[in-house]
Amino acid sequence: EYPYNQIKPDFNSYNTVSRTWANSHEKCSARKAESVLKRMETSYKETGDPSLQPDSVMFNVCIDAWSQTKSMAKTNGRLPYEAARNILDRQISLYEDGAQNCRPDVYGYTSVVKACENLASRSKRQREKAFGVAEATFLELCGSDYASANHVAYGTMLKCVAHLLPQGSPRREQIARQVFEKACRDGCVGSMVLSRFKEAATPALYKELMGNVKKNDLPYDWTFRVPRSDKKLHRQRKKKGPPPSRINKKTGLRP
Repeated sequence: EYPYNQIKPDFNSYNTVSRTWANSHEKCSARKAESVLKRMETSYKETGDPSLQPDSVMFNVCIDAWSQTKSMAKTNGRLPYEAARNILDRQISLYEDGAQNCRPDVYGYTSVVKACENLASRSKRQREKAFGVAEATFLELCGSDYASANHVAYGTMLKCVAHLLPQGSPRREQIARQVFEKACRDGCVGSMVLSRFKEAATPALYKELMGNVKKNDLPYDWTFRVPRSDKKLHRQRKKKGPPPSRINKKTGLRP
């Protein structure tokens, strides 16, 4: 007789089931995917078996599942963005305890920010709370030893500014300015960042920070970290080539 009681799930088992739930598009998909991840975390902590160590991709898949959840109903007392942030916190803790396979990266941080933006249609109080988590997560990413913000992270944060903060508020203007200027310095201004900044900023702020720069002729130093996947930007870059070095007198930014 085959000893079925000796059969135990391994990394591939947990990974396959968690990913399948995450991609199932069921209402419970995020919750189910996370429950498999939690079970794996528990098994790893109890046994110390390195083959049961969750990796970064597993955490990212579960965080992203919560970021795509349309329902704003609470699960175990948490809204989807809170559940996403909780997974990231567990990942950071596990990594700092020595689980090297689950090093946090830009994808996990960005998915938490994305999950916060989903509360755009909720009450002012809920939007403010969600924005607080988004802002803290983005700032944590910018100062992290694990990862650095990319063009998608900047674009997603600007989307939160546009959708979670009230139009015309000084805070919205200030944060939109800070995020865009940092994206310029980091070479992360792709088509997504530019469109989200235009959405978040007032026409006056957009005009001020863009100066004489045209959207189809962005300075090379604003865009050098934007990958080839941003086809619109790179088509323009190929046609135009790197623009001559100049300083925007209003922003003090060197393109």
